[in-house]
Amino acid sequence: MKSGRGFLHILYVWLVILSGYWLLFYYFSAVDLDKITEYLLMIGLGILSEWLVVSFPLGRLSGGFSIVMACMLIYGPETCAWIGALAYLIARGVANRGDPLPTTLFNSSQQVLAVMGASYLCSLLPLVKLQASSQERLDLTYGAGMAAFVLFYFVINHGLVYIYAYPRKPRQRAMPWQDALRWDGLTYLITAPFGIIMALLYFRMGMATAVLLFVPLLVVQFVLRMYVHVELANRELRAMYEISRRLGGKLVAKEIPGLLLQEARRAMSFHCGVVYLQSDNPGVYKAEAVYGQFSKQMKKTVVYAGESFFGFVVTNREPEIIYDSRADFRVKGDPGMPQVYRSMVLVPLTAEGSVVGLLVLGEKRPMAYGEHHLQTLAVIVGVLSVALNNSLLERRIDYLEKIDTQTGLYNRGCFYQLCLDYFGDEPGKPETGALVITGVDYMDQLNRRYGYRAGDWVLQKVARVIHEMKPEGSQAGRYGGDQFILLLPGMNEEEAFVLAEDIRQAVGESRLPEGLPGNIRISCGVAVFPGDGDNTDKLLELCEKSLHRAKRTGKDRVVCASQL
Repeated sequence: MKSGRGFLHILYVWLVILSGYWLLFYYFSAVDLDKITEYLLMIGLGILSEWLVVSFPLGRLSGGFSIVMACMLIYGPETCAWIGALAYLIARGVANRGDPLPTTLFNSSQQVLAVMGASYLCSLLPLVKLQASSQERLDLTYGAGMAAFVLFYFVINHGLVYIYAYPRKPRQRAMPWQDALRWDGLTYLITAPFGIIMALLYFRMGMATAVLLFVPLLVVQFVLRMYVHVELANRELRAMYEISRRLGGKLVAKEIPGLLLQEARRAMSFHCGVVYLQSDNPGVYKAEAVYGQFSKQMKKTVVYAGESFFGFVVTNREPEIIYDSRADFRVKGDPGMPQVYRSMVLVPLTAEGSVVGLLVLGEKRPMAYGEHHLQTLAVIVGVLSVALNNSLLERRIDYLEKIDTQTGLYNRGCFYQLCLDYFGDEPGKPETGALVITGVDYMDQLNRRYGYRAGDWVLQKVARVIHEMKPEGSQAGRYGGDQFILLLPGMNEEEAFVLAEDIRQAVGESRLPEGLPGNIRISCGVAVFPGDGDNTDKLLELCEKSLHRAKRTGKDRVVCASQL
């Protein structure tokens, strides 16, 4: 699958990465390597805070800013940037291996740019002074100066992330950015004082005492995790309420798959979501609603019951979680979503004992989903499955009203209405158009000699050839018995004649069913609007006469109404 983010997004990502790492190496000389043990300890605390991160749909919350604040006060911006970048790079890139490489590099560079940018902006303000020593670094002992650093860091950090993660369809966001800013802002307000106190303890009592203060910070991070989970649970309840409200109103059947993805997005995070619904062919499920980066590609995908892991879920009728597609043997090597998304959750949509569809959600990071996500989706899916089943029944009834079930083409009544819509009640509505009627030669003899099963096979074969050869924008139907009909908008007599000849020859190359001698033969009649007739009934009448003339004059030929 090709990324839909575009060249500008890729350029932005690598510009941030290169800028961040260039700054790191440019200011490397300002790092005091005599304190390498302290740096390693701070990096370890940063890794620990990242491992205990609180995930939510628009990002992560951690106590890592306390390390940033402490390192800023103790060592200065250059060393702070190195410690923050290495902590994130190891936590998310090496040890945890949760993010793709560009994302890991981007986030570590983002830390560097936020620290260096905030320190530079603070240096421009009169309320912050620069200490001149063996290495120039910020003295943030003034409260206003520390507040300014926190504010600048917050703005730069979120600005970089917002541009990186800006959705292509903002209306489908899981939650407003205001909520992400509120949660992250709350984290900064809690962790910044811890960082300041850690720095004060470091200067007065040493590194060991400063490190001990990190323990209660982990407790605070745990409490924050509980708060976020409660908030997300409220969003899940809100999603279920919205579904019930929409179902109580006038909800169009085709809107239900999109509603399912929309409310699932409200309740949980995913990069890609697909709702497959049962098609008119048993055991075949087509993508009806898609959200995510690869929407165009996913819209073309199909799930076959019993084939691949997706098909197994449909057959088994039980929801499944893929914690890491790279390690799970059930999807290892499968094309499509398992190649892009590390975590997946699959929930079959069941109603009245049958599977009417399948919901698949994918997240790029591993271990993104758990049992509580299945429980949430089970409730959302359970509410919508009945409505989906009803919509599928309505679609099936509508299909049966329009389609000849033996051949899969439009039936006579539906095709007649299509002709009325095209040619109109008044003469001369379109500029031109044509009708072609085909009839199988010697059909009665075929049925009497070889049975109706052979006759049915011939009808299906002819219908398949007509369907495959009809031009885009044209319509095909079964006119009755062994006769088929084509509506060819915009075609003149010559073009319609050529197409009829091509179809006749293609059918003529088809052998009768195995074990029976001979080939299939058809005759065709052509009538053109408005030259042969100025309304539907007149065109059909002339088309039938042309077909009868072809039958009487030797069969296996095409006759136009102008030849009558």
